[in-house]
Amino acid sequence: MGGSMKMLAALAVLAVAVPSADAVAAPAARKAPVKADWTKRVMVTPDGGFLVGNPAAKAKLVEYGSLSCPYCQRFHQEAIAGLRARIATGDVNFEFHPFAVHSADPILHALLRCAGPARFNKFSDDFYDGQATLAAAYEKWAEANPTADPSATAADRIAYADAWGFTAFAATHGLTRTQLTKCLSNASAIQQQRDRESQANKDLGVSSTPTFLLNGQKLVIYAWPDIDQAITTALSS
Repeated sequence: MGGSMKMLAALAVLAVAVPSADAVAAPAARKAPVKADWTKRVMVTPDGGFLVGNPAAKAKLVEYGSLSCPYCQRFHQEAIAGLRARIATGDVNFEFHPFAVHSADPILHALLRCAGPARFNKFSDDFYDGQATLAAAYEKWAEANPTADPSATAADRIAYADAWGFTAFAATHGLTRTQLTKCLSNASAIQQQRDRESQANKDLGVSSTPTFLLNGQKLVIYAWPDIDQAITTALSS
């Protein structure tokens, strides 16, 4: 084949292989938007609460609760499936404020704070699920020492947390020994939590757990079916 014929053949191949500049490009495939899993969106609020869900939700349920409180545990077990189904819609959020009612609570709630928002759901789920066992050593001690303060010093907090199994529990939720020691030695953070509880008592009348507010209004109901109905009313208003 002559040189001119070879050149024409090569140009013919290029014409087939290379799209024309005038060709219309196919539109890029569009990905469906990722739906937010609001039940896993947890943040710490400026006043120390753990906010689960859409911050802009229409219905905002707040609980002042204690991890050692059996009534809080009962509510958690009764409500958690339905509450998380509500949270998942983005229309409802839930904010948990630790509130001490037993002498072990400052220790427990310090560990909850140090575990952080990403671990909040599992930490609280697991403690409530195992509360009968996890609180047994503390309750036995409290019965024998009704006026003692296990949180008086950093050394006390660490020693009692170890003795009652609280540090071992927190370690299974990702806290190292160094982090645990630092957490329980942080007197200013523990005092800040006490101050927040005093403010909640003064401003909102919180004196026991669980205490609930819905859209800023204190509730006088405690069972999940009643609270669920109150949420429905709030969403329809």
